[in-house]
Amino acid sequence: MRRILWGVAFSLVLVLVVQATLPTFAIAKESESGYSQETMITVSVLSLLLPGLGQYLLKLPSRALTHFLVWIGSWVVGYLLMESTYGISFLLPLIWSIYSAFDAFSIASSR
Repeated sequence: MRRILWGVAFSLVLVLVVQATLPTFAIAKESESGYSQETMITVSVLSLLLPGLGQYLLKLPSRALTHFLVWIGSWVVGYLLMESTYGISFLLPLIWSIYSAFDAFSIASSR
């Protein structure tokens, strides 16, 4: 349980640090047709590292919060099911991170 609390605390600190430095990460449209390829890759990688961060940078805070909370919840469920699934349940956060990265990329490419 202590490990989960440290993970949650670390994630929250990471979100606050990124939010504090957000003007340096300013993601803006480069043209009317949408985001550049670099921006799409950047938000995807950031969402892979911390689900919801890419969505937050694309100015979708409610979606970002949902992705982040589901990711935290998947860690909790993985921890609770660890003994009965022989540790395979710890793949849940990884699967959610991959989905979050794909979602951020598809949002950026559709705008």
